[in-house]
Amino acid sequence: MLTLRRLVQTALTITGIAGRISDSTDTSDRHQSSAAIVGRRMAASVSLLMSHWTTHCFVAGTLLAGVTWALLTPDPFGLIRQTPIGWLAKLDDLFQHAGAFCVVSLTIFSLCVRLTGFVPASAILIVLGHGITTELLQAFVPGRTSDPTDALANGLGILLGLNLVFAMQAGQRHLLTRRTSEKLNS
Repeated sequence: MLTLRRLVQTALTITGIAGRISDSTDTSDRHQSSAAIVGRRMAASVSLLMSHWTTHCFVAGTLLAGVTWALLTPDPFGLIRQTPIGWLAKLDDLFQHAGAFCVVSLTIFSLCVRLTGFVPASAILIVLGHGITTELLQAFVPGRTSDPTDALANGLGILLGLNLVFAMQAGQRHLLTRRTSEKLNS
């Protein structure tokens, strides 16, 4: 069964930073909610990956271009079937759509937070519009079909990505508060 941990490990392996993220568990994690723990760990992982905003822009643009290409290509999995990430082709189509747009929206929305401090409604509408538009354009690609349930899965992936950005923000605020209180107490 596919787990979120396996998906994240695959993404980190692809980006080449898997070895740089510690798997150690903080002793205070036992007293925190699982959402706060996930948010803090994801914030640390994304902060390591996106150490400079130009890198962040490059990653967001590359992901957006890759998802657009995959949605508008007759056989996007032809390139990866014989690779270690070939298992992605076996996922249900709706999970593929939701997962792709979750990763894209997570990257774009976290870039917005980095540059402006919040996620503007215009960014959400643009990413949502891209998800709907690419689904409509699939009707003109040989071997592909335009399916409203795929557009819904795109929207759910965008919503999940937005919620992950909010969780990361909460994790970062928690870390900042904790570090500040530790400095004041020492």
